[in-house]
Amino acid sequence: YYATWIQRYIRDTLQFKRANPGQVEFIVGFNREDNSYYDLQRNRVYLGLGGVPDYQDAEVILHEYAHGIHSVINHPFSIDEKSINLREGFCDYIALSVCEQNGIRLFGMAC
Repeated sequence: YYATWIQRYIRDTLQFKRANPGQVEFIVGFNREDNSYYDLQRNRVYLGLGGVPDYQDAEVILHEYAHGIHSVINHPFSIDEKSINLREGFCDYIALSVCEQNGIRLFGMAC
């Protein structure tokens, strides 16, 4: 349901009408490390299990899904490694904004 929340936020609050990355596949528990990432070529989000399992962490799910949205909005920058700070900042902003907008609380703390 976090993917639904982020789509509503992008569409209704930020007014991006064409920011849908399509059907994004989520692979949960692909490794035992605390490592999650978005695969642009396969349009997949891989969620690791280390520390707090990432499939339970709204901010991680939203951040990784935001990479798919960023690839749609800013395609040339989504593949240029020189723009990594822009990508990561965008994804952090979107994830935390969606948490705040929806009142998502993580482990007793606001997101």
